[in-house]
Amino acid sequence: QLYMRSGGEMIEVSAPEPGAPEPGGRFLAQYVGASEDGSRVFFVSEAELTRSDAGVHDLEVYEYDAGKPEGERLTRVSSGEPGTPASAAGAGAFAVPQVSADGSAVYFMAGGQLTANHPAAPAGQVNVYRYDTATAATAYVATVSGFNWTRTNGGQEGAYGRGSDPREDWYATPDGRYLLFIDGAELYRYQAPAAEL
Repeated sequence: QLYMRSGGEMIEVSAPEPGAPEPGGRFLAQYVGASEDGSRVFFVSEAELTRSDAGVHDLEVYEYDAGKPEGERLTRVSSGEPGTPASAAGAGAFAVPQVSADGSAVYFMAGGQLTANHPAAPAGQVNVYRYDTATAATAYVATVSGFNWTRTNGGQEGAYGRGSDPREDWYATPDGRYLLFIDGAELYRYQAPAAEL
């Protein structure tokens, strides 16, 4: 499980929120990033950790926000827009290339359809999405080449540590508005629309 120390107290970041489904087994929680001040922690797990996860057993991206009241601190980042297939059936998350330094934006890869205007990624590719932690809005960024990772207990082998392929060439500005990344031999820059900020 994943823990953080705050004010001399040890907190289980990956604990299910009240009312979440009872765990049907043991699932790993793997750290993928945090805001510089440590108030927001991001991780991935296949466990059903929030009330909206009922029936969803897929790799999902979560945020733990220590600044919120107890019982409201955990959010399933990869739930997608309401009414999209991923909101009920799982995102098929692959990795989290970047978390902005201020914790306001999370860029993650997923195979599922998380926005109404962009379909699920074709075979051999993954979609990149941006999640805004202030507005809970999910935005489609791009569809990129797939990666041949080995599925392991609770995650993708080698997919989560900073600097591990393919994320060594992915960079976000401290406020999360811009993302630079390489796909194939091309360099791309994504700019979040002003309405998302």
